[in-house]
Amino acid sequence: MTILTISRMILVPIVLVAVLSFLLLDCKEKRKVSQEIETLWSSDQADEPDSSGLVLIAKYCEKIRSCASEEIDRLNVDEKAILEKRLRPDICIQKFKETPIYRLEMDSPKTAFIRTIHCLQKAIGSDCQSLKKGVSQLSEDCEWMYSAQKLN
Repeated sequence: MTILTISRMILVPIVLVAVLSFLLLDCKEKRKVSQEIETLWSSDQADEPDSSGLVLIAKYCEKIRSCASEEIDRLNVDEKAILEKRLRPDICIQKFKETPIYRLEMDSPKTAFIRTIHCLQKAIGSDCQSLKKGVSQLSEDCEWMYSAQKLN
C-alpha cells in the first residue's frame, strides 16, 4: 500500500462521518402542530371564500411586496433576490408556520387566532403609507401580534 492509499482510507471515513453529522444536526426535529390547529388556520372565516388564515398570510406578504416595490428595486441584485424570495406567498406561509403564533402557543389560543386574523385583515386593507409607518401601529391587534412575535 502506498501512502496515498492509506491517506484515502483514513480520509474517506472522516469525510463521511463529518457529512453525516452535519446532516443529522441540520435535520433537527420540528415541532408538529396538531391537526386541529392546521384545520383552524386553513379553514375559511365565516364561510367566506379565500379568507383562511393562511390565505390572509399570503395576501399580507403580497401587499407588503407591492408596497415595497420601489424600495426593492433600489437594492443590489443579491439583496433583491433574497427579499423577493422571502415575500413569495409560499415562503411567507412556510415561515409563518414556524412561529409561536401559528402554533398558538399563547395563554388564550382562540383569542390569539382571532387577533392575528384581525391584524392581517387590517394590514391587507391598509394603504402603503400606513404600512410603511409600521404594521404594529395599525391597530391594537397588530400591536399585540408584533409584541407576541417579539417575545418568542
